[in-house]
Amino acid sequence: MTTNYLYDGGINVLEEVDAGGSELARYSQQSLNIDEPLAELRSGTTSFYQQDALGSVSSLSGLTGTLANTYTYDTFGNLIASAGSLGNPFQYTGRDFEPETGLRYYRARYYDPTTGRFLSEDAPRFTAGVNCGCTMPHTLVADSAQRAMGIDSGQRFLITSGFGGENRRQQ
Repeated sequence: MTTNYLYDGGINVLEEVDAGGSELARYSQQSLNIDEPLAELRSGTTSFYQQDALGSVSSLSGLTGTLANTYTYDTFGNLIASAGSLGNPFQYTGRDFEPETGLRYYRARYYDPTTGRFLSEDAPRFTAGVNCGCTMPHTLVADSAQRAMGIDSGQRFLITSGFGGENRRQQ
């Protein structure tokens, strides 16, 4: 079955529709921030999202507060336990999970939770956001403390703090 996702200007998913355009689910967001789903309406049933501090969906509840689905993830985003039968594309860090590939979609690239790596590097001169002002020419991975500190393949990165900072490669 083909599922299409309709976005609100490219940031958040508003609806799921099938190949014929029939609505499968509708989503509401908590705020204008990304990856903060509030509720879904699927097959006439409204469910509400609960997220942990990382933004991962930990459960879905019904109108009375009764848990309908629960999720537990390991450090790298692998689903290690779940209960319930509601459809839900948003899971680890609130991002889309694609069951056909086992990958998570993070807008600019795909993340493989089995390896703990993104499948591609950040685009050159990628801006991390208005408050950072830094660029990231290295691959972001979460498989070692060294890589999390910006040490990759023997090259060290100095990340300057404050607005307008830029990653600089040191030889």
